[in-house]
Amino acid sequence: MSEKMKNLMVRTLSGAVLAVVVLGAVIWSQWSFGALLLAMLVAGMLEFYGLAEKQGNAPQKIVGMAAGIVLFALNFAFVSDDIEILGCGMAFMLLLIPAMFICELYRKQQNPASGIGTTLMGVCYIALPLSLMCYIPIIGSEVWTPWVMIFYIFIIWANDVFAYLVGM
Repeated sequence: MSEKMKNLMVRTLSGAVLAVVVLGAVIWSQWSFGALLLAMLVAGMLEFYGLAEKQGNAPQKIVGMAAGIVLFALNFAFVSDDIEILGCGMAFMLLLIPAMFICELYRKQQNPASGIGTTLMGVCYIALPLSLMCYIPIIGSEVWTPWVMIFYIFIIWANDVFAYLVGM
């Protein structure tokens, strides 16, 4: 078997497993969908900050992760109509942003603007889009409709698969 065919088999099997996990989480409930998005958010931010460190930047991982998780929790609470979490989350978020700048003062890094910028980019580039994905299943109605999200995932998946096959 050629290397391209082995690569295609590995991609197909891993894609099938991932599809079952993602579709199961989306269809099961709003909370399982939120847990899936939160896991993707944490993994994505850790990878982003790790890549930023390899480039010589010094992001504030803990503050950035906390800001991303709180941003996600606020959006998920808003979609879920959980008013109690919204108040606490907004207060915590308002404290996290200035804390990022204050922490940077005491880190004594070569380029503090780079550390703040990289930390904020992790929140804007990873956490914000995943947080806004909470709203996709309620587009057009006020109730949880997982099929909207499934169609959205299908469109992205089909585009990715056919781009790979054409490039092969």
